[in-house]
Amino acid sequence: MSADEHMVEGTQDGAADAAAVAVDASDVLELRRSKRLRGAVSLPGDAHQAIYACALAALSPDSVRLANLPVGEDGAFAPWFDAYRAALEAIGARFEPVAEAVEGPSQWLVRGGALHAPESGAPLEMPHELAALAFAGLCSGRGLEATLRLDPARVPGDTHALLRALYPQAPAASADGVPDTDARTVRIGEINTRARHVCKPFERGWDDGLAKVALLFHHLAAGEALELHLR
Repeated sequence: MSADEHMVEGTQDGAADAAAVAVDASDVLELRRSKRLRGAVSLPGDAHQAIYACALAALSPDSVRLANLPVGEDGAFAPWFDAYRAALEAIGARFEPVAEAVEGPSQWLVRGGALHAPESGAPLEMPHELAALAFAGLCSGRGLEATLRLDPARVPGDTHALLRALYPQAPAASADGVPDTDARTVRIGEINTRARHVCKPFERGWDDGLAKVALLFHHLAAGEALELHLR
């Protein structure tokens, strides 16, 4: 092999090594806390984004303007989202339509900040799995107790099982003092100590994609750091 061939081979190997390093570096995402975020972000309407955006807005002491929230053909909120909105309002968030005329989809002001436990002890209807997880995280992060009634047609059994593992509270008592044995309900209270600060959901047999939603919103609401390991 000639010197030129050695040079070409070495260059190719070096480029391959550099590419490998670049790929490894791209797997690392560093997020730094910002003191305050202000501005407008335009995103296409999406159920998951709406759930997360409303949960974040409920934590904000300032009003947050949101558009493209899930609505039906009649312009009213989609039934599952309306139930989620009602649950957020039960803990102190407020949804108000923007008064002035706007172009495009209707806009809403979501006011949160001073959240509180639901005044009624009745279970809150929760027909969407991600809504249930985000809402549960909000409640536990702020130290609020609530009981959710999950829709078995829309919330899979593994999500229900995960919530019971994250919140291993005794069933809430009914008005006559008898424990609520409805299999569809889950009581949200103090989060599992093994889910706080440093957590590897896969080691507990929890689904990474689902567990991270409740864990992230719990720690955001609590103002606590979270070291979350995902596969």
